[in-house]
Amino acid sequence: MTQGGTVFVLKIIIKAICNQTICWRNDEITLHGPLEILGKNMIIATVKLKGRGEKRREIIQTISGLGDQVRKIKGCSDVNSYQDINDQDVFYHVEKWQTQKDLDEYLSSKLFAALLGIRTILVEKPTVEFMKTENSTTVEKI
Repeated sequence: MTQGGTVFVLKIIIKAICNQTICWRNDEITLHGPLEILGKNMIIATVKLKGRGEKRREIIQTISGLGDQVRKIKGCSDVNSYQDINDQDVFYHVEKWQTQKDLDEYLSSKLFAALLGIRTILVEKPTVEFMKTENSTTVEKI
């Protein structure tokens, strides 16, 4: 998380999710803005996918279709996917979960396995990061 590019991308993702001003220090993010948008004790799961250029459309279709299904799962507050503006082959699939239990159930589901299952068309292994909000103002990497 201390690499400049990763920090910048995470700031953009969190800004898009929370619609809040962000202050970043070490592995902690402090958000300033309308707190009701973020909610209390939310867990944010981010999956980074770097695909092959010729498979970009297939990746977009897959994460879009999976996102529509994940939104319907109990405890999922929101799902969004983003494409990196500096590398069009990089995608970030971001999910917001209400509880750790809800997230754990999803992580052991066929839908999550399907998301990671697209690794055959990726050039790098997908990376998954989790952040937990506390008191609606701080996001902590877990």
